Amino acid sequence: MEKKKLVSLEEFIKESHILLSALAVFATLTALLSKLSISWLSTFLSFLSIGGLILIWLEIRSKIPKENISIRLLLFRYVLLWGLGGIGAYWLLVFRDIWKVSLFIPLFFLFVYMFFTPLNLLGQILTQVIKWLDNLKKIQNNKIFKKIRAFIDAKGFKIFLKIFKITYFIFAVCVSFSYAVLLSPPINALLDLIQINFP
Repeated sequence: MEKKKLVSLEEFIKESHILLSALAVFATLTALLSKLSISWLSTFLSFLSIGGLILIWLEIRSKIPKENISIRLLLFRYVLLWGLGGIGAYWLLVFRDIWKVSLFIPLFFLFVYMFFTPLNLLGQILTQVIKWLDNLKKIQNNKIFKKIRAFIDAKGFKIFLKIFKITYFIFAVCVSFSYAVLLSPPINALLDLIQINFP
């Protein structure tokens, strides 16, 4: 049995050189924007630039394979992870004036993601199970399976699923927004405390 070739750090850099170049551009841009003479404009543009930097950082990290990678690439993945944590903390602590009024926005998206991730996972599992059962000839001829399959394929069931998805979406959005607004003040107070004690 042939061993799979490990993806090296050099190969990953060659494949992701465009993203890495974009990361460098945003890092340079952030440094330049922080020196603008107009204070409020400098703060706002630096805030946006770091946001773009974090998005590119996340994209680069997502491109690293989870298996069959060299030790250097594995270390690089952890460097990106810790670096992302550091720059994320900097983003939250330095731009306090902006986050005091907008922290609920990323919290809202975080909660929505938490609501829909298990639902999507469940849907994928059920889809795979149905496909697997469809491929089993013995089960296909089973009367109970035929009834279940007919129920799943029925128009009424599909309408029910659509209504359920819409209802769940509205519920998830409302609850996520409520929690985001509710939790923003205490999180901001905690971040203010950290900023004061660790300037």
